[in-house]
Amino acid sequence: MAGTDDPLGVPESPSIRVIQLVDASAIGTPQALVSAELHRSMTSEDLVSVEDSWMPAREMGFAIGLRDGRTLEHRHWDWRRKIESLKSGRHQIISIRRHGQFEGLMAVLVEPRSSRLIPGGDSVLYVDYLEAAPWNLKGMTDRPRYLGIGTRLIAEAVLISREMGLEGRVGLHALPQAEEFYLNRCGMMRFGHDEHYYDLPYFEYTKQGASRFLASLKIG
Repeated sequence: MAGTDDPLGVPESPSIRVIQLVDASAIGTPQALVSAELHRSMTSEDLVSVEDSWMPAREMGFAIGLRDGRTLEHRHWDWRRKIESLKSGRHQIISIRRHGQFEGLMAVLVEPRSSRLIPGGDSVLYVDYLEAAPWNLKGMTDRPRYLGIGTRLIAEAVLISREMGLEGRVGLHALPQAEEFYLNRCGMMRFGHDEHYYDLPYFEYTKQGASRFLASLKIG
C-alpha cells in the first residue's frame, strides 16, 4: 500500500488485525504511516513483559516531565495488577504492538455498565484503563515514537461495543491530563466529577458521537 512500510506478515484473525500508526519522526513524508498489530487477547506473561519494559521508561518520563514542570498522573499504574482480573474474565485487554513491542494497552470490562446518558436504559462498554507506552507520550519524552495510539484504542472500544449490541456506546473516567483528549479529540460527552470514583470526570459516547468519531478516522 502506498505510503506505508512493509506489512508485518501477521495473519489477520478475529483477534488480530493490522492497523496503521503515525511515525512521529517521519511526519510530512510518505513514510509517516506504519503498520502495527492490534490484538484483542493478552496473556499473564504479556502483562509482565509490558511492565518490564514500560516501568523504567515511565520513571524516565516522570523525570523529564518534572524537568519541564509537568507530572505523570498514572506513574503508579502496573499492568501486572490486572493478571487476576484477566484470568477471571472480568477484563478484556487489547494491545497495539509493532515488531513485537507493546505500544499501547486498554482494559475494558467484559460486563456492560449502565449509561449515564440514559439512566435505566441503554448500557455502555466501560473502558477501565488506557495507556500508551511511555515513549509515545507527548511531554514525557523529548521525541514521541508513534502517534495515534489512544485514538486507535478508543476506536476499538467503539467497535467492540457495536459487536456487543451496544451501538458504539462507551463510557470511562478520565485523569485530568487526559480530559482534553477525550473531549476534543474523541468527541465524547463530559459529565461532572464522580464523587464515587476518585472525583474523576466521567465521559460517554452517544451512538451518534461514536459514529462521528469512527468516521473521522475513516473506520466503518
